[in-house]
Amino acid sequence: MTMPVRQLPLISWLAWLLLAVGGSAVANESGLVEHTASQVAYVSLRNLRPDREPADRYGGQRSEQRVGWCTTQGTHLSWLRDANSALPVAIPEGYTRVSGVTVQNADAFWRELASETTQARPVLYLHGYNVGFARGCRRVSQFQQAINRDGRVILFSWPSDGNPARYTHDEADIGWSEAGLAAVLEQLQQQFGPGGFDVIAHSLGSRAALRVAAMLGAANPARPAIGQLLFIASDVDAALFRHNLPALRAAAQRVSVIANDQDLPLKLSRELHGEARLGEVGPHLDALPGADVYDLSALGMRGSTGHLYHLNHPDVQALIRSVLDGDPSADIAREPIRLRGR
Repeated sequence: MTMPVRQLPLISWLAWLLLAVGGSAVANESGLVEHTASQVAYVSLRNLRPDREPADRYGGQRSEQRVGWCTTQGTHLSWLRDANSALPVAIPEGYTRVSGVTVQNADAFWRELASETTQARPVLYLHGYNVGFARGCRRVSQFQQAINRDGRVILFSWPSDGNPARYTHDEADIGWSEAGLAAVLEQLQQQFGPGGFDVIAHSLGSRAALRVAAMLGAANPARPAIGQLLFIASDVDAALFRHNLPALRAAAQRVSVIANDQDLPLKLSRELHGEARLGEVGPHLDALPGADVYDLSALGMRGSTGHLYHLNHPDVQALIRSVLDGDPSADIAREPIRLRGR
């Protein structure tokens, strides 16, 4: 039986009340509340504020590259996880906070990542607009567990202001961050070899991934630098992506795009820029030879904006795991997800 959407705010409120008021007692007596800890590797181009609390340790100003680890601690209602799968929208199952930030020597940081030879390939994740440092750590903490890459997703924390009113500021900062991203991709090649790592770019972060990867592909077309290059909900001019696609295909062993026709922020971006966004669904997705394009139009979105589905939709997370694992494309797209052009 499907629960009416109007009842969901009450359920969400009750869940949060239980978590806030009785979480510790419930955890001790019935195990319904889970407490977790996670480490997230990061590369930051933000200004460091060593005297601040961990969640506020990095600001929104441009700065030199720093690397390290952020520690997150989560409190989750385990019983809500199963219930969520039957609901039309995702109810928060708990909350995650940044409890610690360690700035590490660059050489030691990359050696530590490279030493985990028995684990999955590392994934560099570029966040989007309106994402401060702490929010980026929290999201990667959640995301890396969902895609079975715990401790292997590296947050590329470019200096977004984390303010919804400063979209144009973030546009300028993601452009400025391209040189820093190029340096990180070079370091990843040195540590893991060409094609030995993957890149996932979300929303506005896709602009830097597009431009830097295209430059890599044009400079060395015979040797892909990146393994899987995945664009999710990308706030990128679709025509610009199509123009650069040959270079992107040279830069990566495989290029994939995930798009959704219910993405409200991208609809607003199209109105602002006057051109279709790559992460939208439309005719522009039919003219991308050599890229695997996954259309989520028939898949119900579980968030209020339709823009963060990779964080809250298990079917999308399963798709991402399959892409990163290098499964043949014919085996990845299962209804209702559509692989366009196939």
